[in-house]
Amino acid sequence: MLYRILGIFLLVCSSGFIIGCTREEPPPPPPTPELPPPPTPQEIAQGIIDSAQLDMPLPPKDAQFPKAVEKNLMRILSDAKNEHSRTESGKEALQHVIGRVDRRIMDFADAEAWSYVMTYLAAREVLDENNDQYLALRDQAIKELQKPTITVKGLPEIKQTQYAVLNFHIPLTDEKFENLRLRLGDVAHGVKVISIFGKKRGVTLEYLETGEQYVAYLPSNE
Repeated sequence: MLYRILGIFLLVCSSGFIIGCTREEPPPPPPTPELPPPPTPQEIAQGIIDSAQLDMPLPPKDAQFPKAVEKNLMRILSDAKNEHSRTESGKEALQHVIGRVDRRIMDFADAEAWSYVMTYLAAREVLDENNDQYLALRDQAIKELQKPTITVKGLPEIKQTQYAVLNFHIPLTDEKFENLRLRLGDVAHGVKVISIFGKKRGVTLEYLETGEQYVAYLPSNE
């Protein structure tokens, strides 16, 4: 009987020792946060559109596209094409961007902002160099940008001959020609001097490429 009691006592003690030495289990790790879903093609496209500022306001007629902005625009679109043309969603996004460029090309053409038309045609080529749907519009834009912007500097009469002293600016090439002295009927840079109207208020000119006639005023008579 004594041995039996002693055995039970030892068993209880050993069980308490084992329980006391057991390590507590560490808490489970926190759940891994869910990653956000990848951007949709529409979201990718809108990011490119915003970064390139494709939705800029319509400019005045015959406004010149800023060279620094043009350089930045081409860089952004080139980088976007290189980055996103590797995946199907990226390719779809680039098609959305091309659609926006197409829409702006027509907006600028309707506004006769030919410098902007040429810039956005170049931007479209960055995104899709194998497209030729705008050949006729490109030709029209080039013709319009070859038409000189003319400033009348003076309308002197020398030895009974009437002259027009004109400054020419060619928007397409940004060339400038100053103080050209022309008589009625003379032609310079594709422009013919037709007449001097009013009391020497200004000059009527004809752009021979298109047959368009337009006027340039002396600054004091505008």
